[in-house]
Amino acid sequence: MNKGDGWTDVSGEELYQLIWGKPIHTLSKEFGISDVGLAKICKRNNIPRPERGYWARLHSGQKIKGSSGFSVGNRAQACWGWRSKPPQKK
Repeated sequence: MNKGDGWTDVSGEELYQLIWGKPIHTLSKEFGISDVGLAKICKRNNIPRPERGYWARLHSGQKIKGSSGFSVGNRAQACWGWRSKPPQKK
């Protein structure tokens, strides 16, 4: 994951598990990138994301449809990386 120098490496399977484990805006803050940037990484690499309202329905106890699954196929060892922006001073 985070190497400490601002660079983050994540495998396809790892990113899939993270995206379905927490809301994307929460993950993006942890990674230090925008939620739109993280969504673009998922889109470019065919990693499915929860539909709009998924987390609200989950927390309200409604029955929800989960992911259809993710197969990295030939990208089993694929890894994506990005450099996070440093925190801004207030």
